[in-house]
Amino acid sequence: MVPFDLSRPWALPADQLGALHELSTAAQSGQWASVAQKFPAADPDARRERSVAVLTVTGVLMHRPGPVARLLGGVDSRKARDMIGAAAADDGIEAVALVLDSPGGEVTGTAALADAVRTLAETKPTTAIVQGTCASAALWVASQAGRIVATEDSAQVGSIGVVATHVDRSQRNAAAGFSVTHIVAGRYKAATTPHAPLGEDGRDMLQAQCDGLYGMFLQAVAHGRGVTPKAVHDRWGDGRLFLAAEAARTGLIDGIEPIEAAIESLVKGEGPPIRKKGSNMQTTITGGYRAATTPAEKAEAARRFAAESGTTFAKAFATLFEKGAKDERVQKASEYAVRHGCTFAAACMALGIEPGRQGAGR
Repeated sequence: MVPFDLSRPWALPADQLGALHELSTAAQSGQWASVAQKFPAADPDARRERSVAVLTVTGVLMHRPGPVARLLGGVDSRKARDMIGAAAADDGIEAVALVLDSPGGEVTGTAALADAVRTLAETKPTTAIVQGTCASAALWVASQAGRIVATEDSAQVGSIGVVATHVDRSQRNAAAGFSVTHIVAGRYKAATTPHAPLGEDGRDMLQAQCDGLYGMFLQAVAHGRGVTPKAVHDRWGDGRLFLAAEAARTGLIDGIEPIEAAIESLVKGEGPPIRKKGSNMQTTITGGYRAATTPAEKAEAARRFAAESGTTFAKAFATLFEKGAKDERVQKASEYAVRHGCTFAAACMALGIEPGRQGAGR
């Protein structure tokens, strides 16, 4: 039995995928018990904190994991999706905390799980809480919540990307004294067979799959975080993991706070707003930029904001960091952009707001 099909695309850091390969090899040789603790996981768990549902998902996200895969840390994304759907349908639940500690997982099933979180966030205030790691497929899912926080500075968030692995077993077969011959119909049917070196057709096919799924990943995070796919690509889309402070500074998450505080804010009705159906979240249109504190950070934030908003550096800097009426104007423009599905710059034009100009559009 092969617990992990590594030939399929995964939204998982490459080192974690290598560890899964090690686990898979050990499982096939009957030695899995000695390494099963590398990816501790449990079934998705739901509990109530007064009117708030606290939903916990830990481990490697997988679609239909078998019994060995579950023992090796696989968590069923279908069960997580069902749990989220039940919370959305429960009239006694007023808000939801989605607690995640996951390195990511299979791409298969991830989009459906992320859609469930998005639907939930369109129904009830939803905060994703990172306890440890929220990487790759797990971030795909978390990005659809109304708010993302990490519980500690050492939390890691990111690893936006897709990876597929080909393992060539032909030399091992030869050493064991046998060879494998495929009889196929269809050019690509055996293009990724593990019983031969990966050829150009197989490489091109896997690369095309990864590229297509990567585009879906960028789009999903962009939709959830209220930025463009290009912004996701340029800021976070190179596969790196970020410590929580850097993730918060650049807008990938919204802050760092203890889990108790994050849940309590939901209990008090101080969670994120319910997102409008089909719209990007407005919370990070300017929020990530405004997290900058030093002069150098503010200059860089203003430069990026100017590029995305189609305005000058001076106006971008004034919009982000000058106090008073500008905050109100930015809020108005952000809300307009969400309602009408347009860019922040287009919203400013429609409202007669000139970023950085005192009293404009009022």
